[in-house]
Amino acid sequence: MLQSIREHLASPSWKDEVRQTLETMVNEEFGDSAQDRAEELQRQLEAINRQIANLVDAIKTSGRFSEAMNQALADLEMQRQSAHSALGDAEKRVNQRMGAETLAEKIMAYFGQLDRVWHQGLTIEERKELLRCYVHQVNVSHSPTNVQAEIWLYKVPIPRKNMTLEGADLSPLVSRVNCGGRHLTLVKTLSPEILPLVVRRMVTLKRPYLHYRLSAA
Repeated sequence: MLQSIREHLASPSWKDEVRQTLETMVNEEFGDSAQDRAEELQRQLEAINRQIANLVDAIKTSGRFSEAMNQALADLEMQRQSAHSALGDAEKRVNQRMGAETLAEKIMAYFGQLDRVWHQGLTIEERKELLRCYVHQVNVSHSPTNVQAEIWLYKVPIPRKNMTLEGADLSPLVSRVNCGGRHLTLVKTLSPEILPLVVRRMVTLKRPYLHYRLSAA
C-alpha cells in the first residue's frame, strides 16, 4: 500500500489533480453560492426588521396592544434571531475562504513527503491514521494463484481531526468527505459523491506475497 501511495504522489498529474479538486471543492463550499446565501439572509433580516418596526409603530399609533399583536411581535422576534444566527454562520463561511492554490501548496508540502513523515517515530496507530489520510477504500479479491487489491486513493489527502496545516482550516471541506470511519472500508461500491475525489490503483500479489505488480487503472 505504501508503494501505491508513493507512486501516486510521484505521478506528474498528482499536483494538477490536487489543484483542480481543491478549486472545485473551495468554490462549492465558499464560492459564489456561499456569498449569495449570505446576501439572501441579509435581505431576510432587513425585511423582518421592517415588519417589527411597522408593528411597533402601529401599536404606538393605535395605543392598543392586543394578544394578537403580542403574538405577532414574538413570532417576528424569533424569526429575527434565527435569521441573525444563520447570517452569522454564512458570513463566517465566506470569510473562511482560502484560495485553492494556497490550500494546494500547504497540502502538497505536508502530504507530498510521505516517507519523511512515516519515519518521524510514529506509533503503529499514528501510522494507521496517516494511511487513512491517503486511502479511502481497499477491496481485496482472491484466486487460487493471486491476491488482488483494488486501492482507492484520495486525489487530495484528507487530514485527520488531530492534524492541522498552518493557516489552513480544512474542516468544512473534510466534513464533506466520507472517510469510512476508523477502519478502511472493505466494500465493492463507492458513492457517486466520492468518485470525483478518488483515483483507483490495482495491486496484484503473487503467492506467497513476495512480489507485486502495480498498474494504474
